[in-house]
Amino acid sequence: MPKQRLASYVGFALKSNSVVFGWDNLKKSYKKVFGVLIDTFASENTKSQVKYFCETRKIALKEIKNLDEIFGTINCKVVGLTNKELSKQILECED
Repeated sequence: MPKQRLASYVGFALKSNSVVFGWDNLKKSYKKVFGVLIDTFASENTKSQVKYFCETRKIALKEIKNLDEIFGTINCKVVGLTNKELSKQILECED
């Protein structure tokens, strides 16, 4: 059930164009990002950069397994969420 909820919220975020894919795009649009998802398989360097980025800007961060499968992308390790309510719901979903 929790995976189904996460998948449906992700679908809503994609349809409403409330997603920023990739670390470079996230850095460019940080003012409108309310939550960040990072893949557990991301490199340690990327994880530390994203963690520092989120801590300094007070953005919620969650680590998720197989992020690229959930969003239907290839080799995407960092995703930013730009809708406040959807990001809250996605970040609260259990793994």
